[in-house]
Amino acid sequence: MSSTVATTGDPIVQVHRGVAASARAEMAGLPTVESAGMRPGHVAILEAALGETRKALEELGRVADVGAAGAEGLGDQDSENAGKFGGWDGPEVQRRGEPTGEPRVV
Repeated sequence: MSSTVATTGDPIVQVHRGVAASARAEMAGLPTVESAGMRPGHVAILEAALGETRKALEELGRVADVGAAGAEGLGDQDSENAGKFGGWDGPEVQRRGEPTGEPRVV
């Protein structure tokens, strides 16, 4: 587990936002079907495939937005908790050959 506090600049938030932006860009770049010279059955198949692709990319963008929002929320919670408890409150680091002292009860 990472010891860094997530923020809006955190790599995972940026990854989620990048995926959402890429999905929307690809969805906008999908071609429209020009049916001139094509058989009607082929046009229907192509339109259906493009429609399903648009839906999948739209859903991917939505899920990536939810992921980014969740990562930001967890980052905010981490920041709040770090301030509340004064940082790391775990067991002391043990070094070889050095007594650890009295254990703390939290």
